[in-house]
Amino acid sequence: KRQQLAQMNEIVSVRENEIRNEISNLSPQLNENQNIKVNFTQIENNEQDNENNNNKNSSNYSNHDDNNNDHRNNISNSNTQLNTSSNSELEEINESFNNND
Repeated sequence: KRQQLAQMNEIVSVRENEIRNEISNLSPQLNENQNIKVNFTQIENNEQDNENNNNKNSSNYSNHDDNNNDHRNNISNSNTQLNTSSNSELEEINESFNNND
């Protein structure tokens, strides 16, 4: 029985060493897989950042467009006011000339 136990212990010991070696060999692969996972997470975060930035840019573009339209309207209104006041001044000058005749 002792010999059988010694043989079984030897078999277990050999298998333990094989398992340790397998674990040791798998460690670099595990590290690489973890690095890949980190990279994928970073890529996903970058994609989310890009989407957020695109939304901000789209919103900014829309705001700029609105601002441009406001400026156009203001210029148009200013021009209308200028034309109106110029016309009334001209009419007054014209009337004064006519009255001086």
